[in-house]
Amino acid sequence: MIYKLRANRDKYLNFFIDPYDIELVMGDYFLLGQPTWADFWKSVNATFYEDSDHGGALLMPDITVWGTSNCLALNQKAYDALSVTLQPFGEFLQVTSEGIPYRVFHSTLQTGLEFVDETKSKRTIDEVDYVEMQSLVFNEKLLEKKLVFQTEFNNYRNMYCTEAFKSLVESKGLKGLYFSTDLACVNEP
Repeated sequence: MIYKLRANRDKYLNFFIDPYDIELVMGDYFLLGQPTWADFWKSVNATFYEDSDHGGALLMPDITVWGTSNCLALNQKAYDALSVTLQPFGEFLQVTSEGIPYRVFHSTLQTGLEFVDETKSKRTIDEVDYVEMQSLVFNEKLLEKKLVFQTEFNNYRNMYCTEAFKSLVESKGLKGLYFSTDLACVNEP
C-alpha cells in the first residue's frame, strides 16, 4: 500500500520554519526550489505550534511533515532510528528548536509518470501549471524499494511512502505522522 505523508495535527504540534529566517540565514528563500539543498543549507531555527482544529494538540512529534512539502522533521530519536534507511532517498539538514537539535529530511527522490496508473488517476492542470488531483493510484510494484518519494503527477508537491516505511516508523514507536490512504486528498482537509 502507498500512503501520503501528513502531519498528525490533531495530536501533535506542527513544525514550522519561518521563510524570513531562511532568507536571513541563507540569503534567498527561493533556493528551496532547487533539487538538493545540502550545498547551501545553514542551520535555522524552527518552531512548533498548535494547529489542530480543536485547539488541543500539545504533544511534540518525533517525526512530522514540514508543511505540505517534500520534507520531514525528525527529533534525535527519529533520526537515530531512520537515518541510515532514509539516506538513499534524500538529504538530512540541521535545524534547532529552542536549542534542541532536529533534522530536516529533504526528499530528493522524484518519480515520473510511469509510476502512476494513469488509467485510474485523474488530474487537472490549469494555465499556470497548478495541478489539482481528483484521484491518484500508483503502480505499487514499481515502488516497492522506494521508501519515500514524490511524484511528477502532482508536480512533486507532497511526499508519499510505501508500507515498508510505515511499518518501520511504527515498529520504532515514532509518533507524529498520519499515513493517509486518500492520496489525492479529496476527502481530507
